[in-house]
Amino acid sequence: MPLSDQEKQAMLIATHETALAFVDDIQHVREVISKPEPTPGDIRRISNPLRRILIDNNGDIKKVAPPRIGRIELLGPDILKLVRSGEKQPFAFLAAGVADVFGIIVDAFMAEPSGVNEARKISSSYEPGKIVPLRVDTFLSQKVICFEGQWVSRADVIKYIANIAHGVHSGDPKEPNHELLKRIRYVATMKLDGSLPTLSFNPQAAVAATEKPLAIDRSALDFVLIQLISTARYLVISPDVHRLEEIIKNERIS
Repeated sequence: MPLSDQEKQAMLIATHETALAFVDDIQHVREVISKPEPTPGDIRRISNPLRRILIDNNGDIKKVAPPRIGRIELLGPDILKLVRSGEKQPFAFLAAGVADVFGIIVDAFMAEPSGVNEARKISSSYEPGKIVPLRVDTFLSQKVICFEGQWVSRADVIKYIANIAHGVHSGDPKEPNHELLKRIRYVATMKLDGSLPTLSFNPQAAVAATEKPLAIDRSALDFVLIQLISTARYLVISPDVHRLEEIIKNERIS
């Protein structure tokens, strides 16, 4: 049901300070992911504004958008065909979602189980890099990483980095997908080797949830952090977000 003018005005006043903070958060996230060589710490710390914008208390974006632009949509990758393929025949590893990392564009990266020698046939209608509009809840629940046939969502990634992996808080994994994300961080990474980005994929790096690899490269970006970059990228390029930012910047509340 559409909001009345009186309801809109009341919501504008009630959410004005939250809206200003939203603009600051979006600008900060945009600045961090535009760095040519972001550090793991840079990326970890944007989990805080991403969690605040999208998740905490139903997400600030859901509070500030309705009285200003109505229902908001975010852009996201059109990866349903990849997900369906992985549900029929599990991937050893899949990370899906475009991110700009060390000057190169990373799209879907996948690996097949050991012993599979033929390239997987994905539906001919799948278009790498294609983006589609998504409701906020759909954006958050979209499956973005698969490891050994187990999936995690975009919301899982944000909450894990923010709550467990030193983005906002530090802690031990408390849920099954926390252990999975912890393992994923060990097995798939990217780093700069001189001036060239290099990819490392080693599924034996953490053969059990309780084990750690012999060496952890602290300068590398793992694919959980890369998915956080991807999440931030889709958020800040979404036309509805740009429109909302401009409205808030020009807003005057009497």
